[in-house]
Formats: sequence, structure tokens, C-alpha cells
Amino acid sequence: MKLAPGLAALLLLAPALRAAPEGDEGLFVVKLVDLPTGLERDGRLEAADARRVALELEAFAGRLRALEVHPALRRGGRVEQGAVLLRADPAPLERELRGAREALAAARVTLAQDEADHALQASAARDALEQVQTAARDAAQELEHFRAVDGPLLLASAALSLAAHEHHVDDQREELAQLEAIYAGAQLAPETQEIVLERARRNLRRAEEALAQQRVRARVVTEREHPERLRQLEEQARWAAARLEQTQERLRLDAVRREEQLAAARRAARDAEERLGELEADLPRLTVTAPFAGAVEPADLRPGDALSPGQTITTVHDTSRLVVRFEAAEDDLRLLAPGAKVRLRPLAFGEVTLRGVVAAVQEVAGGGEAPTYATLVEVEGGHPLLRVGLRCRVEAQGELARRALAVPRRAVTIAGGRATCRVWANERATPVEVILGPGNRELVQVLRGLVAGDAVVLPEDE
Repeated sequence: MKLAPGLAALLLLAPALRAAPEGDEGLFVVKLVDLPTGLERDGRLEAADARRVALELEAFAGRLRALEVHPALRRGGRVEQGAVLLRADPAPLERELRGAREALAAARVTLAQDEADHALQASAARDALEQVQTAARDAAQELEHFRAVDGPLLLASAALSLAAHEHHVDDQREELAQLEAIYAGAQLAPETQEIVLERARRNLRRAEEALAQQRVRARVVTEREHPERLRQLEEQARWAAARLEQTQERLRLDAVRREEQLAAARRAARDAEERLGELEADLPRLTVTAPFAGAVEPADLRPGDALSPGQTITTVHDTSRLVVRFEAAEDDLRLLAPGAKVRLRPLAFGEVTLRGVVAAVQEVAGGGEAPTYATLVEVEGGHPLLRVGLRCRVEAQGELARRALAVPRRAVTIAGGRATCRVWANERATPVEVILGPGNRELVQVLRGLVAGDAVVLPEDE
């Protein structure tokens, strides 16, 4: 009969165990033995791929009702890939779809109207701006023309007319003086002489009066008409320029408001279109199917039950690939390198033996002073009795450690990264640091710290 590794080791050490004295504490006398090494850990069968199946909807947020429920979903069992697990009543979504289509049509009409209004107002704004620009340009040109041409001509004309009147007065004076000189020695009748001289005097007076008027006119032109006209043209040009600037700013703000209004209409149409597309995409999602063949977890759902978007329906387990998950200790890592072969025994079916391969070993966060390692073993092959959730023992066989010093695992204390045993000597127990080697479920090899014949204290609670 073949004995389990741990049991064979215990039989080899039976004399030492029998040597333990009676009392509150037991002692284990260390001896050299041939120690079978290996490990036994208990885990649980899981599917390598377990996928949550939910009523995943993009846009619809209303309440739904189950129209059809797969029998396996109610009681648990296997389903094939693509099997319909649940179908929700599409009526609430179809009502919202109709509303979304109407909203999209209204948004598109509003957008078309806003685009037409935008084009019309933009054209009117261009015309208004062109008129104001023309007025400002004309005012500036008229001012420049007055400064360069009309203004100087007005002043020159006044000056020239004044000079002409002054010359005319001088001529009249000279003519009167000549006549007076001529008539002074001439033998003319007094009446004739007086008529000629009086006529010359009248001409001189009229010329002097005209000159006085022209001087007033020239002063008015120089001091009043020219500056006033220049001021009027400057104000006209300034007002036209200010009006142009105000019009440009007003039209710019109007254009910004129109662009914002048009952008809002475009955004509303785009949102309505996206909303409709999302709701249409939600329609086929009302039918929930199995992502792959496997076992489904039972769910308390029946036709007519209320459903919510995002609600988890079940979890589908891919039973074609099973794994065993368990936690390993540090010294187990000697036998649990990825790719290592192990033996698997479902605890409920002791007659079933399976093979497995270590797929992954990862330290568990927050493991403390004695860290543990989450280990995943992939099951090779299968068996009709295997089910997700079954407890399963993982056994890994190591080499036989010949003539090894071994102590029970329960006699070793690990704290702060140090392993110690309590050695009984001189009627007292003294902690001794030890270096451990491989072992099995019950015993572990001591590489350093103890010698054959040492009596190790066993805990009372064991």
C-alpha cells in the first residue's frame, strides 16, 4: 500500500513523538530522516473566463420589463454561445424613439431657418457697412479737398478781390489827380470843368466804398467763413469715422450673436441626431445573449419583471477552461513556478484525479510579515463531475530530502521575517533562529539552527 507523503514522514518520526514527556508541553526530538517534500493546498474551481452579462444601454434610461427569460437563467445551467438569455419589451424604447425622431425633424427645421436668417442678415450687414464706409470715405475726401483746393481758393479769391479793389481806388485817385492837373491850366467853361471833376470824384468815392466793403468781405472770409467751413467738414469727417467704427462694432457683435445662435441650432440638431442614433443602437441591446458557451449563474427573473438599464443579468462562466485559485506561502514557491505540473483532487470526489499547470503566482497586497501568493492553476482536460465552485486540493510533489533534520511545521514561529523554534534545555525553552528548507504539509526541513537530538517544544493548542 502506498502511503501519502506526510503520513510516511510521521511514521518515520514516530519514536521521537513517543519520546515526548507528559506535561503541559510536548517535545519533539530532532533526528535525521528521509523527508518527502511537497505541498498540499486547498482551492476552489473557477472558470478561466467569467463574464458579467448586463442590460447595457447607451441612451435609454427608462423602465423596462422582461419579455422572455431563458430557462437556464432561472434555474442555472449550461447555455450555448449566442443563446438568448433575456429579451426586454421594446415598447418603451420605441416610444422614446418616435419622440427622438420628431425632435430631430424639429431641430433640422429650426437649423434651416436659422441658416437662412443668418445669410439674409449677413447680406444686410454688408450693405449697411458699405454705406457707412462710403459716407466716411466721402467725408474724409471732402475735408481733404477743402484743405488742399477749395479752402486755399476761397482765401485766395478774397485776397485777390481785395487787391483788385485797392488797385481800382488807386487808379481812381490817380485819374482824379490828373484831371485836376489838366483842368487847372485849361481854358474850359467852369461848368464843363466841374462836371468832369465831379464825375471823377464820384468814381473815387464809389471805388473807396467798394474797397471798404471788400475789406469787410475779405475779413469775413478769412476769419469766419473759411474756419467755419473747415470746422464743419472736420466734424462731418469725424462723425462719419465714429459712425463707421460704431457700425463695425455693432455688426461684429450682431455677427457673433448670429454665429452663437446658429451654432446652438447646429448643436441641437447634432445632439438630436446622436440621441436618435444611440436609441436606435439600444434596440438590439434589449436582447441579451451569451458571449460564449458555458454555465450561467441563476437569476431571480421571470417574464414581466421590471428591469433597469445597466442591470446585471447574470455571469456566464466558460467551463471549457477551468482553473483552481488558492493562496500559497513563501516556501511553497519552490514548487509553484509558472509552468510547474501539479495534481488536483476535487474534495467531493476523492476518486477523481486531474492534472494541472501553474499559470500565475502573484503576491497578495498587504500580506504582512508572512506574505501569501495568489496562485492560479489551469486544469488540463476535464471531467463530467467538475463544477464551478467545487473545492479542490492541489498537490505538488518535490524531491526526497535524504538525511534531513525535520521538525513539525507547528513548532516553527515566523515573525518579522525570522523563523524560530523553542528548544528545551536546562529545564527551560529558549527561542533559536532557524533556516528552513523544503517540507510537506506536516514537516519542514531545518537547514541551520538545530542539530540532531535537540528537543523542540510543541505548542499546547496543537
